[in-house]
Amino acid sequence: MTIGNDDAHAKIDRLLGKVDALMASQTEQARQLAAIGERAAKMEEGISATKEIVQAWAAAKTSLQFVKWMAGIVAAILGIWAAIKGMQKP
Repeated sequence: MTIGNDDAHAKIDRLLGKVDALMASQTEQARQLAAIGERAAKMEEGISATKEIVQAWAAAKTSLQFVKWMAGIVAAILGIWAAIKGMQKP
């Protein structure tokens, strides 16, 4: 019976070794997954900042178009006014 017990102990030791190896592998994978999560969070922050820049650029572009439109109207009004003034001189 001692041989059977030694065989069982050897199998249990091998299984414990495999369990230890699996636990070590799982721990390493959990560490890698945490690192990937941190990288994803940093990328999300960068994307958010980029969205803000794009929105600011779009707002500035719209404002510039409005200013150009207003400048055209002011130039047209001044041109009409100058033409009327020029016609009134004898």
